[in-house]
Amino acid sequence: TLTHLDLSQNNIQSSQCETVGESLGSLVELEVLNLGLNEWGGGELKIANRQIQTLGKSLSRMPKLTFFDITNNYIGLLNANQTNIIAQGLTQKPHLTETAFFPQQNNLISSNFVRFAPIYLTYRHNENLKILSLDALVFFLLNQNLKSQLELNFAGLFDAPSPALMGGFLGYIEQRLGDLRNLKTLNFSSNNFGQSALSVGLFANLFPLLPSLEHFDLSNNFLGLTQVGSIINLSVALPFLSHLKALDLSYNWLGTQGSEGVKALATALHKLTNLEQLNLAHNNLGLVNTDGTTALFTAFSSLRKLKVLNLAENNLGVNSYQAIFALGESFENMPSLRFLNI
Repeated sequence: TLTHLDLSQNNIQSSQCETVGESLGSLVELEVLNLGLNEWGGGELKIANRQIQTLGKSLSRMPKLTFFDITNNYIGLLNANQTNIIAQGLTQKPHLTETAFFPQQNNLISSNFVRFAPIYLTYRHNENLKILSLDALVFFLLNQNLKSQLELNFAGLFDAPSPALMGGFLGYIEQRLGDLRNLKTLNFSSNNFGQSALSVGLFANLFPLLPSLEHFDLSNNFLGLTQVGSIINLSVALPFLSHLKALDLSYNWLGTQGSEGVKALATALHKLTNLEQLNLAHNNLGLVNTDGTTALFTAFSSLRKLKVLNLAENNLGVNSYQAIFALGESFENMPSLRFLNI
């Protein structure tokens, strides 16, 4: 009985996809299915719709499916509802642990999150899902052992979102994470959340729903590029993540808007005592008034479990002598530190 099928990179033409999709319906014992790098969703509209409908029906007949990959195709290019059909086919999969969808690589419009909504809703019915990747970048993994983590990846979902769109997106996610209280990894990198302090403020509503979160990536979001409010609102929300082990806030220009936001972040770090990895690289911290950077570096003394600290490329030699002295004093209270990049 066939349990693993890899049809990726076979240049399956759009005209052939319907026949292939229909054939898949008989493989009810299938556990692993890879359809990446073909032409699903391509061709004329009628043909594309038929092939996706056929594939959706076939997926619904695979109760044992644990892995599904349909990356780098044309899902949603001609008809946004194609995404919904695939999502519906993936419901009620108690064994599903990994799914790679990559909407932007499937030519979905990243600025319209409504198209992705059925996908998020679908995975509420798959309590054992370990890896859900909806990013437009590389598949983001913090641990090599896939079975040990539960991950949601929204990296690069928004190219240039409006504040209302981001706020609506976070609000939508907030309502649908109730079944993921065991979530351990959440990646929101490269989404330009810094454009809206209000949107970042919604993390205060989201984080209490994620009591088990251990890894949070908000890197490359320009949080401090234009306003300090985004940093402050994030800092208010972070203490809810009491089990957090890894925090990535690199490439966020945290020091650009002065010391107020950096001080708020320092207050939050005092409460994240389980942190083992902290990445604050590329944030122009050296441009902050000395009191802000000093407060931040003093907060490191509370991170006794910290093993990895990345402060690279922060222009710390500009006005940071007092802050660097504070950093040196904090090292005395960081017995677990093994990796330091300044």
